[in-house]
Amino acid sequence: MKKSKLVFLLPLATLLASCVATDFNPFQEDDYVPIGWQTETIDRSLNLEESTIMEDSFDRVDNYITGQKYLIEQREYYSSYFDEYAPNGTSEVDYASSISVSEKTYNNNVKTSLLAETDNMLSDYLDVTNVLTMESWTFLPTAATFEIRRSLVVNDADAVVTTYATGAYDEALDYQTRFGYGVGNLGESIYDNAMDVGVNANDDIIAINRISNPFELDLARNGYVRAVTDVIEETKYVLYEPEDSDDPLYLPVQYREYTEHRAISEIYHDNQVIQYLDQPIIIGYSEVIYEWMTEDYGDYVLGDIPEVTTT
Repeated sequence: MKKSKLVFLLPLATLLASCVATDFNPFQEDDYVPIGWQTETIDRSLNLEESTIMEDSFDRVDNYITGQKYLIEQREYYSSYFDEYAPNGTSEVDYASSISVSEKTYNNNVKTSLLAETDNMLSDYLDVTNVLTMESWTFLPTAATFEIRRSLVVNDADAVVTTYATGAYDEALDYQTRFGYGVGNLGESIYDNAMDVGVNANDDIIAINRISNPFELDLARNGYVRAVTDVIEETKYVLYEPEDSDDPLYLPVQYREYTEHRAISEIYHDNQVIQYLDQPIIIGYSEVIYEWMTEDYGDYVLGDIPEVTTT
């Protein structure tokens, strides 16, 4: 039986959680609001039945996952906040990146993927936004071969369609590699390595990791600042009753990882007395959210796959 595990974080994490962090965000039109430290709540431990079903689920999960979505948001504010003291090796501009991906597997052996990425770079002298859109189709031109075709659009340029990969295909050996998502192994690894596992008020199983690491961030001009990196990882598993079996299983339906970097002191050198900030300053963060689906998408219209661009 899986036991609930509790890890007590460093006292500094508790201190920071009680502070209202100042959001130092130079991207004034940034409309993404991170979920951040709003976490799932564990109300109780797993009972024996739940533990048994969970342990037996991982080998079956990939038979039912038909799609996934994920969102990646990243912000770095080192340049604006530290100015001439910005850490060596970091960007000389503030940086914001947003990536969204939607993937689906259809019944007639077609997997589609749509990726949209927006990168913003900002400084006193530079304000640049780049937008990339990429679609891909994995399909079987014959029963024994696969092909991956990609369409790439950068900013306002015309779409360029290329053949990304081709090769032999054996359904018994290659289906999960080409058309699956590997969620079973991922879900098992997260479950086995979680600091805390339990059940929420909706009887969903929740796996959580919380990590806090204080450190000294070296800056340019021989300066440095006290900082902290806080990370939370949480995964939700929902009971699923498949139509082709009387045995239920737990499906991972969402994974979220939020990483936040905060400055907690003023910039100082060896001979200065450390001055801690009344309110920690967010100098960068990233958030990754995965979701998995079991929807039946039917058959894909093969005629909708674009032809390779010719020059």
